[in-house]
Amino acid sequence: MSIIRFGTRGWRARYDDGFNEESVARIADGVATIWQEAKPHSRVLVGDDTRFASREMAMLAAEVMAAKGLRVYLSDRICPTPALGWSISKDPDAVGGLMITASEAPADYGGVLLLMRDGSPATRIFKNELEATMPPSAPEGRGSYETINLMDDYLCHILSYVDKDLICDAHLKVMVDPMYGAGEGYLARILRDIGCDVTEIHGGLHDDFAGIHPDPMEPWVDDCEAGTVSSKADMGLVLDGDADRLSVVDEKGNLLTPKTMIPLLMDHLVTDRKRNGKVLATISCSSAIKTQAKRLGIPLTETLVGFNRLYAEMWDAQVMLATEEYGGVCIPSHFPERDGLLAALLMVEYRAMRNEPIAQLEEELERAIGHYDYGRRDIRMDYGSIDSFRLMLPGLNPSSLAGKKPKSVSHGDGLKLTFSDGSWTMIRASETEPMVRIYAEASNSVERMKLMKAAIQLVRSSSL
Repeated sequence: MSIIRFGTRGWRARYDDGFNEESVARIADGVATIWQEAKPHSRVLVGDDTRFASREMAMLAAEVMAAKGLRVYLSDRICPTPALGWSISKDPDAVGGLMITASEAPADYGGVLLLMRDGSPATRIFKNELEATMPPSAPEGRGSYETINLMDDYLCHILSYVDKDLICDAHLKVMVDPMYGAGEGYLARILRDIGCDVTEIHGGLHDDFAGIHPDPMEPWVDDCEAGTVSSKADMGLVLDGDADRLSVVDEKGNLLTPKTMIPLLMDHLVTDRKRNGKVLATISCSSAIKTQAKRLGIPLTETLVGFNRLYAEMWDAQVMLATEEYGGVCIPSHFPERDGLLAALLMVEYRAMRNEPIAQLEEELERAIGHYDYGRRDIRMDYGSIDSFRLMLPGLNPSSLAGKKPKSVSHGDGLKLTFSDGSWTMIRASETEPMVRIYAEASNSVERMKLMKAAIQLVRSSSL
């Protein structure tokens, strides 16, 4: 029996190291047992991404859950995670859902993501209960499920969020890169439907994703960057493997990092769309988001790291947007989870409404809020070392770092040092992987690298 432990984004494993029919059937049986006891004979929705054997695994999970007495509906086509989550949230009879996906992980990984009745990922309490409920071996029972079209209503809904006529009149040229993932075809289609000239790359089914990782960051976005320039597109849009995250490429072929994309989106929501409300961001996000919130006159609440930490705050009806360090965007009025396709539509609407090149909008943003140089570095450790480091991290309290004396020290989520010039660095141990994550931000790359190197040295000297 393989050990299955759920992280913040569900459970993932390599195909040659645990992701197989037995594991998926055990998970499906365990979750079905919990849901059947909580709400007998309720509806469960199941979706799958483009990965090798994802459809077969989704069918297996549907059959196992149906055998427990649940009414199971499997998406009749490849389904982005946001489409599944939104569909669950709008179905009064649904108790939850199961998505076969490993999101941005490489092609040799498979995974299972559990969604609650509001469309958000399962809580830690639920996952603990599931880990204790799963049978030690695959169940034999199989039931019947039905198929369902989850895409049409979802796509119609996210299109209702934007001004389609405005976008059509702008005659924008857009490069779309779904990275061989679950957003393949969908974003390109709806953009064409509202008048954009769209070129899609990295579409179709490829068992190995043609060598790229479906993660919208360097170096995996190189083809979109080059294609945006060569095709003279107004912008490039890159989705991750299950389409819950978005990255944007400007017309010069430069990738917008979250510290730029999120403040631009905030500007669009508040200035152009006249939205008002609170922004939620994790403490590992760039200070550019905080500065932009202050400039726009809207409140910002910071939470501990992890999108799951943001969910508790989303019940506040005043929340306009929630985000984390990777740039995932949630609009709670849509549903309480990230949605890369909706974020893409909003960024296209922003470009159309301002009628200015994205690069120019970036320059205007920097003039308004200043320059922020942000970076992150991961240090892998063996399991023994990372466990020891987690125990000693709360006691770390350096009097200075890179020649700077901290203005404030926080141990709320690892160690965060903030300095009088606004620069900061953060050290935290991953909750799901044997690694330490180091963040640093300053007004320029030289100062940021000094902080980063000093933090790395602190980690290495403390873990000896």
